[in-house]
Amino acid sequence: MSKKKQFMLSNAERSILHFIWRVKVASTSSIFLRFEADFHWKETTAYKRLWMLKKKGCLDTRTDKSGSYRAWTLTSKGFEAIQHLLLALREVGSGTESATHDLYVLAAHFGEWISRAAVPDVVFITEQELRRIDEGQLPKWTRPLVTHKPDGVWYFPETKEKTLIVLEVEMSRKRNSEYQALGAFYSEEKSISAALWLVQNKGHANTIRNEFQSATSQFRDIHNFVQLEDFKKDGWASQIVAGPNSGMTIHNFLESMGRNKPRISSEETRKTSYAQRLLNFGICRFISRTSASAPKSSLRA
Repeated sequence: MSKKKQFMLSNAERSILHFIWRVKVASTSSIFLRFEADFHWKETTAYKRLWMLKKKGCLDTRTDKSGSYRAWTLTSKGFEAIQHLLLALREVGSGTESATHDLYVLAAHFGEWISRAAVPDVVFITEQELRRIDEGQLPKWTRPLVTHKPDGVWYFPETKEKTLIVLEVEMSRKRNSEYQALGAFYSEEKSISAALWLVQNKGHANTIRNEFQSATSQFRDIHNFVQLEDFKKDGWASQIVAGPNSGMTIHNFLESMGRNKPRISSEETRKTSYAQRLLNFGICRFISRTSASAPKSSLRA
């Protein structure tokens, strides 16, 4: 009787699974950019690593209803393989409710700072972590986010104010009553310095602002809005179209919040190098020299 082959994972594979758990769903290109500096791999190596994890039963792929993209997500086996690396959980799981939404959250949240070496003075917390990890295991500064869990959080611990910025990605519109509840929350929670919203268009931004203002007499004007179509095209180079920092790009807005200059500057990053890479939802291979000049059909939502 033959012995069952032992299931083994390398440290690099565990790191990949852990990151995908944090963000729920990931493109091949985002995994390459996340770990390029750590593993010193080539563009195609990311796909090979992910494919091997799929063969081991740790990853599977998800597609949207139109079939215009596929992306990676954990299987139950993949989650069990890295559960011991996680903090104590109050809710066990790893799935995504909307792969499209979560891919855009990943691109907007990590953006040009996706490499772990890019911004050592910024702490990234994902909605998955806020939702799943036991409250007592999370940093104290996350406690205001228990009532409402944003799609992503940037925390700048080295600033005097301990700056806390939240991300909200709105692929569709909520009911007015839901926006009013959010408006009251953000106006009352003074520890949140600013909010960055990705919305359908400027009209959507105005609707949210109006509902926020009607929700409370203590309205705090901390909300900046970027149009989704602009973000699809330009990534962090897209401009804020409404809010107190209107006219600034996402990159410059976030950079202005920190104490230290990130190792990746706005001058060093080009629209094609980050916006198109992070929003490339192809599964089989990273952008090659020939495909880089091809039409970006993979940028469809």
